[in-house]
Amino acid sequence: MPDPATSASPDDETLLRRYARRGDAAAMETLVRRHAAALAAFLAGWCDDAAAAEDLAQESWLRVLRDPGAFRGGSFRAWLLRVARNLAIDRSRKRAPELWLDAPSDPAPDAPPLVDALPDESASPPDAALADADDRARLLAAVRALPGPQRDVFLLRAADVPFAEIAARFSIPLNTALGRMHYAMKALRAALAPTEEPVP
Repeated sequence: MPDPATSASPDDETLLRRYARRGDAAAMETLVRRHAAALAAFLAGWCDDAAAAEDLAQESWLRVLRDPGAFRGGSFRAWLLRVARNLAIDRSRKRAPELWLDAPSDPAPDAPPLVDALPDESASPPDAALADADDRARLLAAVRALPGPQRDVFLLRAADVPFAEIAARFSIPLNTALGRMHYAMKALRAALAPTEEPVP
């Protein structure tokens, strides 16, 4: 049986364990490469500017570096985003937040803006008509208007966190997580539906 520490592509938990036990900097670098773009995109939904999102991303990684033992298993990405979300909530208590999704995902130069990485959850996803700045502005306003629990599920799903992990992180049934996403997508589709011009 091969040693997981020497496998070509170790999973996240193995990498984190290698960092925690041996201070393996290469293992941590691999984790950062794997999850930096998702973390940046997620934080773009909580921050009003790219600098604030970058600060929170760095603080999130510092929390991981300082206490890797806080990870109790499951999805490393979901846990990392939960750390980031808690930091973002702390920040928003000190300052009124402005949600935005139009910033470029910063750490990875080829990462798309979050608005371009929204999940396709229906036959007519809300990002299908994002052809110009007006459409993007409408999307941002619609996401801002979502109730908090729906927005949380939406942003986590946009960061590719599986629904099962989202449900576990919020201690809600899977159907509740799916329902929140359904209502979020329904609200976004309604907000982004083309308005008919009145006939003179």
